[in-house]
Amino acid sequence: MKKFQTLIFFVTVNIFSGLFFISSSAYAQDEEIPAALIKTSKAQYGYVTPSVEYIGKVEAAQTVNICPELSARISKVFFKEGAFVKAGETLFTLNAGQFQATVNLRKAELTRAEANLNRAQKYFSRLKAADKRSVPAADVDTAEAEVKQAQAEILEAKAQLQLAQIDLNNTRIKAPISGRIGRALYTAGNYVTPGTVLAVIVQVDPIRVSFNMPDRDFLQNKNLDGRASLILADGSIYEATGSKEFNDNVMNSDTGTITTWLKFENKNNKLFPGGLVRVELSSDEERFIVIPQTAVIAGSDGDYVYVVENNKAHIKKIVTAFEQGNNIAVRSGINENDIVIVEGILSVYDGAEVSIQEQEN
Repeated sequence: MKKFQTLIFFVTVNIFSGLFFISSSAYAQDEEIPAALIKTSKAQYGYVTPSVEYIGKVEAAQTVNICPELSARISKVFFKEGAFVKAGETLFTLNAGQFQATVNLRKAELTRAEANLNRAQKYFSRLKAADKRSVPAADVDTAEAEVKQAQAEILEAKAQLQLAQIDLNNTRIKAPISGRIGRALYTAGNYVTPGTVLAVIVQVDPIRVSFNMPDRDFLQNKNLDGRASLILADGSIYEATGSKEFNDNVMNSDTGTITTWLKFENKNNKLFPGGLVRVELSSDEERFIVIPQTAVIAGSDGDYVYVVENNKAHIKKIVTAFEQGNNIAVRSGINENDIVIVEGILSVYDGAEVSIQEQEN
């Protein structure tokens, strides 16, 4: 026990004058400081599964804005808002009258071009079959040029017909991907133009989860060879495990983190874009010294614990690895069988005498 001296002063009060005096007489008395009562635990090796948790955000693997490529009125909406749609399924139709008329016009132009080519070829054939002495060479050259011009007009007419047919096909707006569609932003009767967003489709199976990983963790887990699992908002474990898709190509210098994306199956549609989940990364079992979390104190220059040696508390700095339930895995700083304080820490200091009230196994 530590002892200290207490100096006791006697105070004399003169009740008649209202004055008081501190007596010059005093005596010293030795007192004992009681040892701090603590509870301890023994540091032991154990096989644990390294894991770490992050807050993740659910994202659609693909997001597509459905837009028309023509200016026309919507004639019909085919989908149910919020439903799952398949790639190639018709979502909207536009008024196709003028586009069908354009296709008919281009077909007529192609027919006329084909007739001109047929006439030019026959005339050219007759000139070539005639006696060369009776047909000027210039006429033969002109007839040949007219054939080539007619051929070019056919190519142009076919291209014009193809463009008109594309416009006609675009009056039927189809889903480019499979996914869940939101509400119809425009309904039948509205006049829309190219670039107008009519609805949005998000791909939800497979689906992505992104989270920000600190640079220290990234260096240790960048390959993510272990398991990636999700804990949902209600505390349940998501049934499918994920796989790493990719890391961002830059580290955020403000936060010291890098964004990582995981991919998960979502056949039961439990994951919705924009939702928040807890991401748990775990790998194969490793051997660590394990101590209770209550033994670890976070200091300005790192974590430390109080270790009991010869009934005195001593500070030891440690390097922690990860949390495992109520325990913490320690990389370095303490040894197996070290006795660490788990309760009564606030009443001790480096070098303080302690009295072990109870020791946990």
